[in-house]
Amino acid sequence: MSRTDTDGPRDEAPAKKAGLASFLASVPFAASVIAIIAVACIVGTLLPQGEQVADYLQEHPENEGQMELLAFLGLTNVFSAPWFIGLLGLLAASLSVCTYRRVLAARGKQGKALGRVWGSVLTHISLLLILGGGVVRGIWGERGDISFREGDTTDHFVVNRSASKLPFSVTLEKFEIETYSNQEEPSHPAAGDIHEQLQIAWKERNLEWTLPIRLDAVQQFGPDGADRKPEDSFQLTILRRITDFVVDMDTGEVTSRSDAFNNPAILVEVVNNGHTNAQWAFARYPDFNMHSEEDKAGRGAQLTFRYEVMVPAQPQATVKDYKSTLVISEDGVVVRKKTIEVNAPLSYRGYTFYQSGYNPKDPKWTSLQVVRDPGVPIVYAGFGFMILGLIAVFYVCPGGRPATRPGVTKEGASSDDTI
Repeated sequence: MSRTDTDGPRDEAPAKKAGLASFLASVPFAASVIAIIAVACIVGTLLPQGEQVADYLQEHPENEGQMELLAFLGLTNVFSAPWFIGLLGLLAASLSVCTYRRVLAARGKQGKALGRVWGSVLTHISLLLILGGGVVRGIWGERGDISFREGDTTDHFVVNRSASKLPFSVTLEKFEIETYSNQEEPSHPAAGDIHEQLQIAWKERNLEWTLPIRLDAVQQFGPDGADRKPEDSFQLTILRRITDFVVDMDTGEVTSRSDAFNNPAILVEVVNNGHTNAQWAFARYPDFNMHSEEDKAGRGAQLTFRYEVMVPAQPQATVKDYKSTLVISEDGVVVRKKTIEVNAPLSYRGYTFYQSGYNPKDPKWTSLQVVRDPGVPIVYAGFGFMILGLIAVFYVCPGGRPATRPGVTKEGASSDDTI
């Protein structure tokens, strides 16, 4: 009597299915993609990314050619580059095929075996959600900064040196810097301790003068000698002195932000041969000249000014914390108000505001980091599915893999080399 295929267990496993699905679900393919993604993440961590490139080039301008090559290869913006998102897509395709096979494997199973299969399916789905959240973040996510002073309102933030609009407005109602109580607050230096002077150079006449700062004092200058002509002399008056210069870009009005000498400037008026010329001289920016709106002519003596201010150094108190009270408004109506500090941000309509910086010389100025990451809920959902899947596999339906011959499962089906 001849022996049929049903007389006993089969000695050879059925041939593995060939095709794209088997290739995507194979362990070597998935491991290769994961390895490439890991290398890309290391590269993205070591190389400057995004706005860091400009800061890096300021310190190392000699490497501009190398950075241009890296930018062309997509290595200066790795996590949002099309090739990186493509790698995540390949890994997602591999996981999708494996998830589908796990669902098919659940047919005909019962009890703990069925629970373990569905636990594996949940784990695979969790990885797909985490990858999907990363792709969403890379394509639609934004990260930028806001810099403003107390009382300012804005509806934009800066992303890669360009403005991105917010669907609401943000007002910095109050900014405060806290120092340790056992340290004295730095005091403003006394007027007698501040030394100011103005250096004047008339290069055409090869003449130079140095004089102290005296407001509204009319002073005459020119070459020595009683027979000097009107065009060889000039009259100088220091009209204003500003300790912390700021100009309103809409009205052109010049005011002082504070009493501290953060940006000192003086307004100098020169009268020469019937022409009047008024301009601002800045101590911190000696090469920058700004003519006032009262400047009546661009002719006359061509003078250069150098305004110097020497302020004694003041001891700085150690900063303990710095906080910003933010007010969120929509259509003129306040919808949210919160005081944020480091590690205590404000979140509203998908945007999160983090306290990121301050200026010890300007106690009313601060910078915030703005992050919009629509992939976060997807990633969190992935973590939830992963926890459920691991609980199902290891706690609700525990059990080991049954011992079988190579290539043959307990039910006699082939065990593909899949993830």
